Amino acid sequence: MKRQNWGLIASCATLVVVALIVWVLFSQAVVAHKNGFFTPQYTKEELDPVLSEKTLKPEDYDLLMRQTGLGKSAVNLLKAQGEEGVQQILHYQDLFFAQRYIQCEPMLGWFTREDVMTTESGEPMRAPPIIAAEPGDIIVSLSTHSFGWKHGHAGLVVDAETTLESRVLGQNSETSSIDSWRQFANYAVLRVKDASPEERQEVADYGMEVLHDVPYRLTAGIFHEKAASQESQFFGLQCAYLVWYAWQHFGVDLDSDEGRIVTPLDLCISDRLEIVQMYGFDPEVFLRQSVPEATAPGRNRLKVD
Repeated sequence: MKRQNWGLIASCATLVVVALIVWVLFSQAVVAHKNGFFTPQYTKEELDPVLSEKTLKPEDYDLLMRQTGLGKSAVNLLKAQGEEGVQQILHYQDLFFAQRYIQCEPMLGWFTREDVMTTESGEPMRAPPIIAAEPGDIIVSLSTHSFGWKHGHAGLVVDAETTLESRVLGQNSETSSIDSWRQFANYAVLRVKDASPEERQEVADYGMEVLHDVPYRLTAGIFHEKAASQESQFFGLQCAYLVWYAWQHFGVDLDSDEGRIVTPLDLCISDRLEIVQMYGFDPEVFLRQSVPEATAPGRNRLKVD
């Protein structure tokens, strides 16, 4: 009788393990990608008439964002360069409408994975170059997912070529090349509204001084005070918390739902931020301040290895 009971328990345990494995595989391969990846399904419009205008209206900037992924500051930066800058804007339009392919690659085995850009044959490729990013800006991607939850990743821009990130459990926060964000299936560069370049530089400097080389802590902000002291035993960082912590030190709360857990999505939909540049996101997410369930369906093809 006892042998039969142990056999039944072993069989049940095996079924549970198998079910858990199937659930993880299904969540990572299907649930995390249920909305696809955004590429425009609307018409690619002629932009020369708009770009020839000396002064652009708000609706012109909205049109350019829908057509190129470039926000007002990026458009102004390129237009100030004359004809060469206008040609760059048109090139970004081509890139924004181009077919792209996504490959789901392991970051921590099947538990945490990243969706990255590839060619049709599966070779690594890059998203469009990031322009106009300045110290104090925020970069967000929703390409990282665990157990089907597309939690994404965030970083603080410290200079035109560098971001400060708290990337993964077991590693301290460190700097990375801003160009590394171009491997992801999507990214958005965001800027705190009405913050001067000097104020944004101060935040970037504070991040490097206080938040660099700090241990990763998944529970950052959950226990005790949300903005824990650096001397606290509970102090540590995760990616979105690092960005939030840096800006809250200067009185700007970027956590859109004001909860104890700060996520990249919380930053993404904060009404304190404006878009500088994006790729792989639906522009309506930012134009209408709607919650991005990752991205809208598109024509992209996904590969899961």
